[in-house]
Amino acid sequence: MNKKILDFFEYIYDRQNLAFRKQQDKRPWTRDSVLHEYKFCNVRRFDDRGTKHFVEHMKGVQDLDTLIFNSVMYRIFNVSNFYSEILKTRYIPCYGKPFPWKKIVKEMDRAKEKGVRLFSTAYMICGIPEKDCPRPKDKHVNILLRLSKMTEDPEFYRLKRSLSVRDLMRNLRFKSQYLIGDFLAYQIVLDLSYFSIAKEITVGVEKLDYCGPGTIYSLKNLFPKLSPEEGLRILYEKQDEYFSGLRIYRKKDWRKLCFPESEIRMTDIENCLCEYRKYFKLKTGIKTRIRRYRES
Repeated sequence: MNKKILDFFEYIYDRQNLAFRKQQDKRPWTRDSVLHEYKFCNVRRFDDRGTKHFVEHMKGVQDLDTLIFNSVMYRIFNVSNFYSEILKTRYIPCYGKPFPWKKIVKEMDRAKEKGVRLFSTAYMICGIPEKDCPRPKDKHVNILLRLSKMTEDPEFYRLKRSLSVRDLMRNLRFKSQYLIGDFLAYQIVLDLSYFSIAKEITVGVEKLDYCGPGTIYSLKNLFPKLSPEEGLRILYEKQDEYFSGLRIYRKKDWRKLCFPESEIRMTDIENCLCEYRKYFKLKTGIKTRIRRYRES
């Protein structure tokens, strides 16, 4: 069995085992020095703190426009305390009243003064100044003004009429001025897939073979002769075979660890590949940008 692929699935096992041991407070959580020292996302995206924060605050939302808009706004800032500590509200309605961007600016200003981080370090969002922005040098003010303009754009309200998950991703990029590129559109689609009201526009999300930059790096290492999409599909379709190899050759039983939910959907494998790029670099002595883990 391919050693590189086995190493990747061993990373998945070790990261999930760490999460379970942490939940049960069984120490040591891991004997892997890299996993012990640095912070990596969960195997399943739904288990990450940021995703849980968004899902919790969107509970009970029955308006699809509101759900889509809040996902766009949340993922642009992408901080896990966005609603509870920065906006101090459950969510922002997208109907009835204009988007209160000036009020949100004040809330963000207060949070910033207290040392609260307004943007994630996971990816960069450009803060291109708006011509009519009262504070063009402040990134969050420019972005909130753009979001206000989005709520006034008729094209935004057509997103809920998307015919499939791929159609939705294309439609989310309807205007580059709203800062939504391929990667951000993908993250928004995944957020929406957790809600029943968005079921019709996220059909097929479990097998969406989108590959972000970090994922492409890992797949080129695992499958140098294949396209990233082909490599991702192989990992998804043959995961049972690879996990069996992990049990036989490395004595790590994934099915026993995760029973009964042992299958990983393709989008979670994509997420793991992105994290594995950082893990692989640290394991092989290559410098990379990653946060060290701090126990809270």
